[in-house]
Amino acid sequence: MGVVDFAQTIFNILIHGRYNSTPPTVANGATSELQCDNRGRILVNVAASVDPGATGERTFYSTDAVGASGELIASSAKGLVEIVAQNMSGNVRYLQLFNLATSPTALDEPAVVYRLEANGFINRGYQSLPRAFSAGIAWAVSSTHDTYTSSGDKFFVEAVVQDPA
Repeated sequence: MGVVDFAQTIFNILIHGRYNSTPPTVANGATSELQCDNRGRILVNVAASVDPGATGERTFYSTDAVGASGELIASSAKGLVEIVAQNMSGNVRYLQLFNLATSPTALDEPAVVYRLEANGFINRGYQSLPRAFSAGIAWAVSSTHDTYTSSGDKFFVEAVVQDPA
């Protein structure tokens, strides 16, 4: 095997993975092919695709706008597995997540805040240990960090949630 053949073999191994809705069971010391999630992203740790203690299926939420009030992702206790968001305004804005079973209202205090620059983007994953929200999950776009102050700006938000253990 020449240098080019070896490099080609390594390259092929590093860019291919297989999606399995149920992660494979591998014996101690055995080899396994690379695994990816349902979006084709290679998982460095296969255990990250297993939902520790999860009692239900994952749910996907997606929207591309927010108006005068925030929006509800889940109206009951959930674990946040992943959130992706893009600020489509020309101003710094704050994506706020609330531990609520209803949409947030003015001056509600968020449980989690992400600062997004003008036209900024985030992708946060909590796959190995989903972030718990005991009441539900709501989100809003705010012009202030500490409390919800509606900005009326357009955002793209996509979230993956799962039932708690």
